[in-house]
Formats: sequence, C-alpha cells, structure tokens
Amino acid sequence: SRLFALTGVPTLVGWRAHEWLWRGDVTPPYRRFDQVANFYRSRSIVEACAFVKENGVTHVAIGTTEREHFPDLDVEHFKRLGSIVVQSGNAMIIEITASVCKS
Repeated sequence: SRLFALTGVPTLVGWRAHEWLWRGDVTPPYRRFDQVANFYRSRSIVEACAFVKENGVTHVAIGTTEREHFPDLDVEHFKRLGSIVVQSGNAMIIEITASVCKS
C-alpha cells in the first residue's frame, strides 16, 4: 500500500483494517494477504507465474517490509521473473517480463 500511495499502481493488499472498515468484511483482504504471503514464500516459477497471471501483477516489491515478513525470501527467485527497474540499497522493484510467465 505504501507503493500505491506514492505511485498510483494498484496493490493486492493494502491496509487490511482500512479495507475491513470500509467494506465491512474482513474475509477478502485477509484471503488476499494469505495469497500474497504464499507468493513471497514461493520457490517455484510455475506457482509464481500462476499468481502473477491470476492477479495481473506487473511489479514485485522487495524491501524492508517484505524481508521482515518473509525472512526466507529468495530474491534470486523473483529476479527470474523480470528486471529490476528501481533499486536503492537492499530494496528493489522488479518489473515482471511478460514472456517469463507466458503460456
């Protein structure tokens, strides 16, 4: 959600409590959070691409928050999905290359 606030690029999980308060149902944002968590824990390109296609993901953020939430995060795995378009220190945004998740 911090990226959406600064760029306008939609994110799958924003502030869960905000979504719950506005929509009155906690189920969808928590379900999406679980799906995003599984994506960040993934080690399979096939699984990652399925998530990317299903959700229309165009970019993957890897920064302090993702590293704290997912200490076993495999950065090299996500680099195989595309190119780093922004990097600052240990933080990066990877743009998904369409041909990687084709078919």
